[in-house]
Amino acid sequence: MAIIRFYQKYESKMVPEVINYDGTVIGWILENIKDGQNFKVYAGELCEENEISRDIDKMQSAGDVSVILISGDPVTIIIAAVVAIAATLLLAPDIPNIQTDSGRQSPNNSLTDRRNKARPNQRIPDICGKVKSIPDVIASEYSRYVNNKEERYGYYCIARNQVQVEEIKDGDTLLSQIDGASAGVYYPNKSPNNASPDIQIGDPIDQIVYGVYQSGEAIGQTILAPNEEDYTVLGEFNNTSVKCQKAMINVYSPNGMYAQSGGSRTSKSVNYRITVVKLDEEKNPVGSQYVIDETISGNNSNEKGKTTEVDFGGDFFFRVSVQRTSNADFSGQSADEIKLKDIFGLYEVENEYFGNTTTIQTKRIANAQNAAIRNPEINCIATEMVYKYLGNGVFEDSLSANTQAMQSLIRLAIDPYVGRRDVSELDMDNLISNQSLVESYFESEEGGQFSCTFDDENTSAQETFYTIASAAFCQIWREGRVLTSYFERPQSIPAMVFTHRSKAPNSETWSRKTSQGKRKDSVELTYTDADTYKKEVLYFPEDRSGRNPKKVEAKGVKGKSQATWRLMREYNKLVYSKESVDFSATIEGSLVKPMQLISVVKGTRVGSYDGEILSVDGLTLELSQEIEFTEGDDHFVLLKKRDGTLESIPAIDIGEPRKLQIEYAPQEAIYTGSSELKTEFSFGNEARLSGQLVIPLEIDASDGKYAKISAINYSDRYYDGDPIRVNKGDFNNDFNNDFGG
Repeated sequence: MAIIRFYQKYESKMVPEVINYDGTVIGWILENIKDGQNFKVYAGELCEENEISRDIDKMQSAGDVSVILISGDPVTIIIAAVVAIAATLLLAPDIPNIQTDSGRQSPNNSLTDRRNKARPNQRIPDICGKVKSIPDVIASEYSRYVNNKEERYGYYCIARNQVQVEEIKDGDTLLSQIDGASAGVYYPNKSPNNASPDIQIGDPIDQIVYGVYQSGEAIGQTILAPNEEDYTVLGEFNNTSVKCQKAMINVYSPNGMYAQSGGSRTSKSVNYRITVVKLDEEKNPVGSQYVIDETISGNNSNEKGKTTEVDFGGDFFFRVSVQRTSNADFSGQSADEIKLKDIFGLYEVENEYFGNTTTIQTKRIANAQNAAIRNPEINCIATEMVYKYLGNGVFEDSLSANTQAMQSLIRLAIDPYVGRRDVSELDMDNLISNQSLVESYFESEEGGQFSCTFDDENTSAQETFYTIASAAFCQIWREGRVLTSYFERPQSIPAMVFTHRSKAPNSETWSRKTSQGKRKDSVELTYTDADTYKKEVLYFPEDRSGRNPKKVEAKGVKGKSQATWRLMREYNKLVYSKESVDFSATIEGSLVKPMQLISVVKGTRVGSYDGEILSVDGLTLELSQEIEFTEGDDHFVLLKKRDGTLESIPAIDIGEPRKLQIEYAPQEAIYTGSSELKTEFSFGNEARLSGQLVIPLEIDASDGKYAKISAINYSDRYYDGDPIRVNKGDFNNDFNNDFGG
């Protein structure tokens, strides 16, 4: 329950509304604050010292807050950037009290320390594509001995939503190849507490999910015999932190149990007593104590063990002590040492299941092969399952495995806890069209794949979308509220042209990259191997002769082919990116798209052939300045249309310096009226116009008047490492194919 005072402007006043909300503060914000609205959250008096907007943990636990909607303040928090990400925490299962090192990110993407660990209150992993999953611990392992074999039970979260699970392993060994080992995979809204597994490896596991307490004091102490000089009762071991319904005490003989007589071994037994006392709220003994006499027997050197289980019939703290009641045998080479291995407390959890998650329960067997492995190393291959978008507003009606980047992007964009977008806010047909273009261009599905785990609540939706698209060689942006994309590949026709008329005065700066000593001279790219799922590194030049490498972590890129294509594009842009330009364009510059070719006529060029059309007489155009045809070259005039796009038409020399003739009528009528609206042109031969081709890297249209654009020179050589080259055709025909209707 949370008490929320919600302030928003009403008739020019900030009017509070007091709300009693049955849930957390974050839950209320998700239901009531719209995407894009700015807000602040305060606990206590309204002052900046009490602001908790950036503290997710405090917003989860706070019971009395004030929430204020604010417009325009740069220090406020945008819900799309923070709360939508933190929302994944609302799906977090009710995790039992477990030991943890509280790591923020899951080990799926880690280079090292790839082991199972608990991540309470952290983001549940979102798996895209096909990855190696090291599931998060939901309930810590506990163990018991069955017929002298130690069985260890654990429960783990693989991912949010349903994923396809294969190749379940303990370390490097398939569980299906370990005698006695088992695993059960449970799809969303199922668990061992309410259902049978959707996937079963080995024999069914007959245990529900318990919360687990493990004594940190039971660390393998030897239990001494009465005939040993320093004999004493082992313990007391107190659990005063977690109330439990059961206590489980494991005692074992690590070197086996036998009596040696000459060259033969005969059976031997050791007796011991376990005493368990229930404790009340004040940690005082309550009720009768449990006294259990046990025996471990054997006739060989294999490990022997026994589990003593005590059911309290309620919730109690408890105390354990252990004593050996039979003497030790000091004759010959007999083995009869016993040790205290573990003390566990088990308590039932209220959850029937653990949310919209895919989980896995395991039973590991300690044997000669893996007896030394105490910590679990459970892993599997997990593949994203999606309702694939088929086009024209239609989705598949059943889940299927997916590794395509754009299908992952669509899924997460409309996910209520990540992108939180409506389907109307996505150009989904554009996205899957570019998926097909990527795969066709690279002649491989690998070109457009994406395999990655999103597990950090600090990753925004925008970062998520960019990461996915980038792996598939695409750029994304929003047109209004609609998310769309562009596949970067060799280009020949500029989408827009910028002359001196469409640039802010004195805003244009061209720079050449001349500081060779400071420039990056090589690329070091990290990617995921498609077979081993381990992180690998590619270098170019391959001999590692570069001294100042650009280091690229290609997140989501899997397989050497996809990594090599990305590596070579990165390297070629280092080598062939020789010039850059920064300028402020008039407002149509906001229509520029990242990585889509534009033409920028240099304002400093002497005799620049660009300006406006003064008059039209049929196919003859009168220009605002003189032009010059070059003998032997093909010449073109680029006409700027009202929406900022271009039409390129072959130009004919009629012998007059301010006039030319075009070969055919333009698509859009040329306007020669008001000087502010006259149609702009750029004229030149193909070589000159190509020299002005640039690729926009950054576009900032935030001031509403000018769009600040940063770009680098275009070069076909950027794509030399791609597996195929497109047939670009001639400048004129391609232009008209693109803008012909």
